[in-house]
Amino acid sequence: MAVAAVLMGACVAGATDQVELPVVGSPEWRHLDIPGVEKRTRYGVYEEDGRRILRAESDCGASGVAVAVEPLDLDRAPFLQWDWRIEQGLVIADERSKPGDDFAARVIVMFAFDAAQASFAERALHRVAETVRGETLPGRSLAYLWTSAQPEGEAWRNPYRSPTFLISLGRGVSSDWRSVSVNVHEDYRRYWKAEPPPVVGVAILTDADNTCGRAVAHYANFRFSAVDAEAGAAPTE
Repeated sequence: MAVAAVLMGACVAGATDQVELPVVGSPEWRHLDIPGVEKRTRYGVYEEDGRRILRAESDCGASGVAVAVEPLDLDRAPFLQWDWRIEQGLVIADERSKPGDDFAARVIVMFAFDAAQASFAERALHRVAETVRGETLPGRSLAYLWTSAQPEGEAWRNPYRSPTFLISLGRGVSSDWRSVSVNVHEDYRRYWKAEPPPVVGVAILTDADNTCGRAVAHYANFRFSAVDAEAGAAPTE
C-alpha cells in the first residue's frame, strides 16, 4: 500500500496540550508495504497490564504500519512520546550504508510536502512520484531508531535518497521497556535547518530485509504532547 493511501485513511486529533494517536493495532493503523520488498514484517497485537501492544517480527523482510494525523503544528505539541521494547536486535557492521539499512525498531514522523523548503531534486522527484502514483505524498521525514551499533544522538541521511534523517536513540541489547520523548520540532530545525511543516503521519517499521536477519520489537502508547516527559523510565500502566 502506498504511503499516501495510508495517510488518507485515518486522522486523529486531541486536546490542545496532547494529541493521542489511535491505539496500536486499531483499524486507523494501516499496513505500509515497502516497494520492491516481497516479504512482510509480521505485526500482531496483544494485551499486557491493561494496555494494547504491537509486536513486530521481521525475518528477512520489511513492511510497516502507519497512521494519519490531522495536520499538526508542532508549536502546539512538539514532543512525540511512546514506549518500546527490543526483544531481539540485529548485528550490523555498517547501518549507514544501503546493505546495512535495517533496524529492529524505527518510528518515522512524516511532514507535509513544502516546495519552498525542498531542493530542486526533491521537487522533481516529488512531482514524478505524484504523477506516477496519482496521489498526494508527504515530504520530508525524521526516523527515530534503535540501532545495532550507532550511539545515541548520531544522525545521518537515509542512504536510499529519500528525504529522511535517521536519528539513533540507542544501540545494543534492550530487552526492558523504555519510554521515549523526542522534541520533533527541535530535531527538524536541527537537521533540516528550517521550520517544520505540519506533521501528517507517523509510521512504525521493524525491518531486516537488507541483511536477512531477524528482529523483534514491541511498541505502545503513541501521543504528541506540549510537555516533555522523562525518557528511559518504565512505562506507566
